[in-house]
Amino acid sequence: MKTKLQTGFAAITLLLFAACTRENGLIKPVGPAATDTTTTTPPADSTYKGPVTNNYQPDSSGSTWTYQVHQVFNIGQSTIGQLFPQEASVFSAFKMDTTIVYHVAALNTTAQAGGLTFQQYSNDYGGGIYSPAIALSQGVYTGVDQVWGLMWIGGSSFGGFSLNDDTLTYLEDKPVGTSWSQTTVIQDGLGFEDTTSYAFTIKARGLTKVVNGINYPNVIQVESTTIPSALQSFTVLLSIQGVNLNTTTEYYYAENVGLIEEDLSNPFLGITVNASLVNSNIR
Repeated sequence: MKTKLQTGFAAITLLLFAACTRENGLIKPVGPAATDTTTTTPPADSTYKGPVTNNYQPDSSGSTWTYQVHQVFNIGQSTIGQLFPQEASVFSAFKMDTTIVYHVAALNTTAQAGGLTFQQYSNDYGGGIYSPAIALSQGVYTGVDQVWGLMWIGGSSFGGFSLNDDTLTYLEDKPVGTSWSQTTVIQDGLGFEDTTSYAFTIKARGLTKVVNGINYPNVIQVESTTIPSALQSFTVLLSIQGVNLNTTTEYYYAENVGLIEEDLSNPFLGITVNASLVNSNIR
């Protein structure tokens, strides 16, 4: 007889992808906890020297960012695969190891929601279905995804998009050790819905981090842990066995540039992704 955990196997996998890939609006995929490559003495000729914005998300019209994302899904190598190898073998055909490149651009257009002014961006990841928007208020950065109006029912509509209710405070320009938590309800036009609890902590700031050969100074590192509701019912059961259900993500935001790297890992389902900034043109 199959347990509740086994019968919920496929649903959990799909919901985790839906719930854990929307944290900051710019990066959609999910990634591994990579080795931090920070350094305190970057070579002068390879350090980012773009325009100064004095914040961690430029929004000037024409600014662009190109990201490379390496995604791995291998449930055979996951914790759940070790617990239930027979069931895990069913998903062997869904094993994934891909690398994609996508582009983000500031549009110099805004939308109002919840008393905040959101700057809008284009994003060609996933065929451009989603378009991120980001608001900055007193050092607090809030991200939200917009979905094409034809694919979304509900929410307040603007500019051909509908503003989802899953706004998320993803960064605070505050001292190391600052932490905050939030619960969001993710609903989108693709039929996914999940309630996810997030916990964020400022792990470091003032770093200089090397990403794709470029040294970025004044970097803030934010750690996020999430547990989608699809997994919460198993938390007590599996914690007794020492199994960690959390998705842990390390984000690195460079002043005057924005997000430069995201490393996410969920060993329970064998999901890892590394997303890194290939280049940017901040105007």
